[in-house]
Amino acid sequence: MSKKWLLLLLLPVCITGCVPVDSINPLYTEKNVIFDPVLVGKWGGPNADEGGLRFERTDDDAYQMVMTEKKSSGWAKESIFVAHLLSLGGEKYLDVEPREFEASSHLLLFRTDPSKKGSKFEPTLERIGSGVYLEVLGPNPGKGTSQELQVKVRPAHWIFKVYLSEKSLSLSYLDREWVQEAIDKKLVQARHMKARDENTLNWVLSGSTADLQQFVVRHADDPGAFDAGMAMSKIE
Repeated sequence: MSKKWLLLLLLPVCITGCVPVDSINPLYTEKNVIFDPVLVGKWGGPNADEGGLRFERTDDDAYQMVMTEKKSSGWAKESIFVAHLLSLGGEKYLDVEPREFEASSHLLLFRTDPSKKGSKFEPTLERIGSGVYLEVLGPNPGKGTSQELQVKVRPAHWIFKVYLSEKSLSLSYLDREWVQEAIDKKLVQARHMKARDENTLNWVLSGSTADLQQFVVRHADDPGAFDAGMAMSKIE
């Protein structure tokens, strides 16, 4: 899925560069996941013909979120996500992670520091798609003289504050620029790590789910933490 399209759908007035912050761990647990049947259905913005969101119920009170984008050629592209609605600190939030992604075929380099004995790869994360990272941990001693690496794909989680009624839906995401600036200025405390995105480094939230929940509740009403959002109407 294109984050650019996500912004076009939800935040047409957002300045360039505003994107949801990526979290390696989810915001939800089984204890605070809720299911609201009102969310099921199709939702669209002012230009509903250009695309929208569709929510379907899946197992374990989760949702399949399908984002539809109408291409200039006239055909519609669908991107699929797993979404969990949860209640936290008196607010409703949506945790969204990609179910599928398009990866580009570019060279990935993970380096150690040769001046440091036993040094590990840094950074350990590299973005390989929108909301998807490759994590490489190691090198670690293996059997004999061998060394071992742990490699896995880590889908990121996006966090939205939700305002839901029978006919309207507003999603306001936790903003990456606000999080990074607040961390850099030591205004907030949140476990984070650097991740490479081609030739740049960005912050990725890396705290546990419990840490992440505390962070979101503590800063839920901070100016700029969550974007203004955009109301969508229920189509069917």
